[in-house]
Amino acid sequence: MKLLTQIMNITATVPDEVLNGSGATRMDTSLAYKLGHRDSRHAAAEIALQADMRIADLEGAIAEIKSLCSNVQRGNFDSLGTIYAIQAIITQTTKR
Repeated sequence: MKLLTQIMNITATVPDEVLNGSGATRMDTSLAYKLGHRDSRHAAAEIALQADMRIADLEGAIAEIKSLCSNVQRGNFDSLGTIYAIQAIITQTTKR
């Protein structure tokens, strides 16, 4: 699922005091909004952290592939071995 879609589909949680409370125990609507906003920010931060970790994995894979390609450019390579190594990196990275 796309990052934006995940963040936009965060479900709002309404405190029980707002739904079931009455009189003095009923939570102020403004406070309920603030709590929901806080919870949504935390949920969005978790999603963003997961995305950052995935990006770091992919950047690492790209660095490995670049290193293999630079060896090819310098003539220090076994062409079939390099192709298999790149294929293994891609396969390992896409399985995560």
